[in-house]
Amino acid sequence: MKIICVIDEHRIVETNIDRDLIFRSGATNVIELVFIDRDGFRLNITGWTINLIIREMFSTSEDIINMDAVEFVEPLLGEARIELTPEDSDGIVGNFIYQLNALSDIDQDYVVSEGMCCFKSKMS
Repeated sequence: MKIICVIDEHRIVETNIDRDLIFRSGATNVIELVFIDRDGFRLNITGWTINLIIREMFSTSEDIINMDAVEFVEPLLGEARIELTPEDSDGIVGNFIYQLNALSDIDQDYVVSEGMCCFKSKMS
């Protein structure tokens, strides 16, 4: 899935996420991110940290997944990617909540997207 994030100085003003995220348990799942400004120009995200947190719904327990972007595809062009490996999601099935965050090189914290996600078994 590819997420386009529109940033206006101090906040995310728009993304193209309008549904729950769906992952396959025990499979490779990739989230591609592109950061742009309001005029459509790509942002330089060199030095940024992108983080994905997934936890059980209505729980204050430990995160099921908490990982940073493992690849900045083209940081000068605002492109990053988070890849959940089969090992990261093996055995995880059901509905969860997620939060996708970005921390800029000047410590500006953005909530890129948050909501529901579903891990489906490889067979369904």
